[in-house]
Amino acid sequence: MYCANCGSYNKDGSRFCTNCGAPLAADSSASSYGAGPAGSAPGFSGYSGSGYGQGEGEYRSPAGVRILRSVAGSPLFLVAAIAFTATIIAGYFARITLADIQYGISQASEYLQQLGISEEDLQELMDAINIETVTGPGSFLTYLASHGLSILTALGLFLTCAAAKRDDDSTFPASGLTVLQIVSVINFVIFILVSLAVLLGLGVGGFWFASSYNASGYNDERTTILAIVAVVLVVVFLVLLFPFLYFKKIVGMLGSAKTMAGGQKPKRNGSVYVAVILLISAVYSFCSAIGGNTSGFLAATAASRINSAVQAVSSLCFALLIFSFRKKCREEGY
Repeated sequence: MYCANCGSYNKDGSRFCTNCGAPLAADSSASSYGAGPAGSAPGFSGYSGSGYGQGEGEYRSPAGVRILRSVAGSPLFLVAAIAFTATIIAGYFARITLADIQYGISQASEYLQQLGISEEDLQELMDAINIETVTGPGSFLTYLASHGLSILTALGLFLTCAAAKRDDDSTFPASGLTVLQIVSVINFVIFILVSLAVLLGLGVGGFWFASSYNASGYNDERTTILAIVAVVLVVVFLVLLFPFLYFKKIVGMLGSAKTMAGGQKPKRNGSVYVAVILLISAVYSFCSAIGGNTSGFLAATAASRINSAVQAVSSLCFALLIFSFRKKCREEGY
């Protein structure tokens, strides 16, 4: 049922609007579509976020649903979803390629010959290496298993895109947003646990190292080591704070999107911080795609360049989507 005062969606049986606090009509049909001629809502003032037309009585979907359908149904969102999926595929081929292995062997050939390995044996080794050795079925399954969260993210993106294409514009199915939110929470928890492990490891290791000096009677050295450990812990904590805020704000954005899918006004909209981080990531990936590391064992290959390119496209699209989302929220008074 929809509020006749502000047009926000409320669960059937609710007595007061969760958005504006106005009393809801006992008859859900009246509160959903208004009463009187042409279904007009009594006393409705034409609030932009409502489910009604501007004084003409026609039904309009809630503002939050309209925003989500506009953003998730845009070509830019589809490009972002495809580009993100492409990063998973390109990342598999960019891990380590046949050219990388053969280049590494050729670079080490002089050293291997000093160990008594003949040129004929080296050539046989390089001939024995084939692409199936590097990218066989077992390797592919292992890669998929290690990138399960990324695959779920791609699934959530396409589900969200499909939800925006539905004919029913009164609601926005949140299954895709739920998948994305679960993945983001898991990533956030993993990051917190890893960060705590790093900080704890540095602290315990530094304290143990300083204690060894204390046992030897070097009190001044112990004090210096403890001071260095404290400084390192502070620096690492500050560095980890940036990705912590990034993951936290992503979780918050997805929570707001789910609130909007339910027809209610969110507490916050898109995060500029996340958009800026994505833009920085896009620039870095683009530079890697056009530059790359052309020397060493992990020489730049076509697969790694393609992977960097699609990562740049994906990050850029998501950043632009966040700015678009914020703009539409402002236009709707969110």
